[in-house]
Amino acid sequence: MDGASIDREIEELAPAMLDFAKRLIAYPSVEQQGEPGEPFGKPAAEVLDCFLREAESLGFTTVNDEAYAGHAEWSGGNRLVGALVHLDVVPEGSGWTKHRAFEPVIEDGQLYGRGSVDDKGPAAATLYALAALRRVGMQPKATIRLIAGCNEESGWRCVHHYFQRYPRPAYAFSPDGVFPIVVAEKGILDVRVTVPRTAEGGELHLIAAGGGTAANVVADRAWAEVAGDPQALEEAAQRLEHGDFPGVAATLQQGRLQLRATGVGAHAMQPHKGINAIVRLARAAAILPVGESEAQLFTFVRDRIGEQTDGSLLGIACSDEASGALTVNLGQLWTSPEQIGFSLNIRYPVSLTAAVLEERLHAALASLGGQIHFEDNAPHAVDPNSPLVNQLAAAYEKVVGQPAERLAIGGGTYARAAGNAVAFGPIFPWRAPLDHEPEEHIAVEDLIACAKIYARGLAMLADEGLS
Repeated sequence: MDGASIDREIEELAPAMLDFAKRLIAYPSVEQQGEPGEPFGKPAAEVLDCFLREAESLGFTTVNDEAYAGHAEWSGGNRLVGALVHLDVVPEGSGWTKHRAFEPVIEDGQLYGRGSVDDKGPAAATLYALAALRRVGMQPKATIRLIAGCNEESGWRCVHHYFQRYPRPAYAFSPDGVFPIVVAEKGILDVRVTVPRTAEGGELHLIAAGGGTAANVVADRAWAEVAGDPQALEEAAQRLEHGDFPGVAATLQQGRLQLRATGVGAHAMQPHKGINAIVRLARAAAILPVGESEAQLFTFVRDRIGEQTDGSLLGIACSDEASGALTVNLGQLWTSPEQIGFSLNIRYPVSLTAAVLEERLHAALASLGGQIHFEDNAPHAVDPNSPLVNQLAAAYEKVVGQPAERLAIGGGTYARAAGNAVAFGPIFPWRAPLDHEPEEHIAVEDLIACAKIYARGLAMLADEGLS
């Protein structure tokens, strides 16, 4: 079997692949409250059904693991290889000025829509790569399984549930990172801080505050609303109007002071590329005479988190040669009648342990006097010269014609859940990463190139020689 035959099949299948990608994107598969048979909500269950029906139409057998995850399989030998994709997405967010997040469209050679990059477009490319191999008559020496999860963006319960019932592949990749090939992924520590609200010490009452759509996205919107003594409200409004609070608008009407902060969204693995609206809000809210615990939290965010995304203000900054520097993203702010809290998404180097990081954070956050909850996703690394890496590198080099550099990223992919696996595309080195951002899109030519690379990679992992 030769690569030129695979490329011809993929070119012929490209219109169907793109149509399928658009159908996947049309499902607003952000995690919702689970119901029986729909653990992550109806849209997530529906998009999984759509994916599995498409796989069946292409000749593959499928399994639906109780709507947590599923797989499409091409049976071969006893050895199991494959790829892992996810069909859920982060919330739409704001900033979609030209297109709608869940109304996909191809315009000027770009596929627009939430999930076009992360990870529905690559999921379609991987499935159609497998279809192309089938059409050229490949007889796999290993069983190839394409595993699709529905909860990657918000907890990974999908693959944890799946791998309790089905084996992990011996070799696998996840098209949910960058090219050429990712051999190290930083650890991801999600931190949830909750503080009891107190009204003592404030002339103004914080009615509510909020911001952010997910812990792993830089918040592009945040807000707060306060009420109380009319003179104190007027004085606060004047201070905000004449102070240095970029991105914050304050409006006083009907006895309430409303603060609206705007920022720039970005993926939490690269928080420096965004502008955090919650931090902007906190800088302004910290001057308000609200309750003691609320004022303390806003001041903490301003002084101990701030606009620094390296953790230096928290005393946790560090880096290593293998995976780079630690990053911190303040992803969400919320209130209830009894509590105020925030979430941090921290990407830490592979040489650091969660236990050490948690100890440092306990010390940094102790002054808030609240509850701290940690959820860790440990770092992942594979041998950069392993057979898995070398075969996928060869597949990339055959299509792109450039050396396949081994990389480390701050993102977390299903590769760490599979074990002997790596992140492999879909973002090429010459493209800017647009996952989790408004107007998310991917070049049609890139998706086609991905399919060509993934077809070769799957064929090599299944021990099928390629000329």
